[in-house]
Amino acid sequence: MSGQGSGEKTEKATKKKKEKAREEGKVVRSNELSIAASVITLFAVILVGWKHFMQNASSLMVKYLSENYLVSASKNLDAAAVRNVFLSAALDGLRIVWPIFVLAMLVGALVQILQTGFLVTGKTLMPQLNRLNPIEGFKRIFSLRSVVEMLKAAAKIAFLCVVVYGAFQSLMPEFPSLMSMEVSQSFPKLMQTALTLALKMGAVLAVVAAADYLYQWWRNEKDLMMTKQEVKEEFKQLEGDPKIKGQIRARQRQISRRRMMQRMKEADVVITNPTHFAVAVRYKEKEDKAPLVLAKGQDLVALRIREKAAEYGIEVVENRPVAQALYKNCEIGEEIPKDLYRAVAEILVYVYQMKNKARGGRA
Repeated sequence: MSGQGSGEKTEKATKKKKEKAREEGKVVRSNELSIAASVITLFAVILVGWKHFMQNASSLMVKYLSENYLVSASKNLDAAAVRNVFLSAALDGLRIVWPIFVLAMLVGALVQILQTGFLVTGKTLMPQLNRLNPIEGFKRIFSLRSVVEMLKAAAKIAFLCVVVYGAFQSLMPEFPSLMSMEVSQSFPKLMQTALTLALKMGAVLAVVAAADYLYQWWRNEKDLMMTKQEVKEEFKQLEGDPKIKGQIRARQRQISRRRMMQRMKEADVVITNPTHFAVAVRYKEKEDKAPLVLAKGQDLVALRIREKAAEYGIEVVENRPVAQALYKNCEIGEEIPKDLYRAVAEILVYVYQMKNKARGGRA
């Protein structure tokens, strides 16, 4: 049971997992949103510049459908002449619509960048051998993602068909009257109808795109979810294995303790609790501004300090308040606090007196 639980993806993706996914091109992105933005921009620009657009479009229609032009073009009618007429009409039409299409493409690209940020990666273009596996191919075809994409496309087509059918049904009675109008009158009417229909289709695409973006966000979060074990492994990689870090800290403490014990030779006195705490203090009048703590320890370390003191012939003085205060308030290599000057000075004076008596006795 515990093995199954550890394999379930129940944890949200970590920052590192999301960054790695982004490098691989796995980001929240809805192509439907870019398409909807491009379509709406395209027809919104036409609506804003409707008058100017219709003037150019009507002039183009009048030019190529006028009686004079058709008569002159039919005098030398051959394949080359027909090709030139179509080419000329296409270029004239392109001059009218190319700024609108370029703007719509730029808006679509901008929406894409707003979704993903500025992202350039070639990993999505790298060939993936697992895609050649027919079994994996069938899994992708019949996966939940494929079903959702199919339903999304079907829903989009259905909505668009409903909008188009409703628009044509309401405009059907007007079509016979358009056939009797001049081109300069019927063409603007047809364009107005097409523009209205296009804007309605754009609104449908916008709704579908919003729903698709929410789905893409949910799917991306779900795909990036991690198991508890994956989170632990990533934490180990970022912070280091706790066991290894513990071994490193233990090794550092050993080295620090060894250095501390080596400096014990310089100590003048070891102040004890008597058994729980031990602090080694040095004071050299010409070198030290105040007494220094050379070593300190508790329990086993305190015992080791007392053993070293006996080995080096250092005086051991029991003073519980001073030993506890030095242990709690001083770090190794630091001067003692000013409020302990008097107490430590009295201990040092006592030690110096004992040393002097010992020398006198030997003399």
